[in-house]
Amino acid sequence: MALNLVVAAIVLWNTAYLNHALQRLQQESIAAPEDIVPHLSPLGWEHITITGTYHWKGAARDWGTVQPLRRDAVDFLKAKIA
Repeated sequence: MALNLVVAAIVLWNTAYLNHALQRLQQESIAAPEDIVPHLSPLGWEHITITGTYHWKGAARDWGTVQPLRRDAVDFLKAKIA
């Protein structure tokens, strides 16, 4: 049952970041294709280490804020549209 709780937390975290990413794309005037959005899944967890070893890079974090999105991905999408 503990694993179910971990998976639920990962899905919640990923859902929040997917929502943040889609909002950021709209702010940058990059339209996410409507036929792709329903197929996005928050179930991936390759980016999460479940071994108990965590690496906190960069400056101190403010709780309740999201990590910045990768700028290279946004720039890639902008170039693809242009």
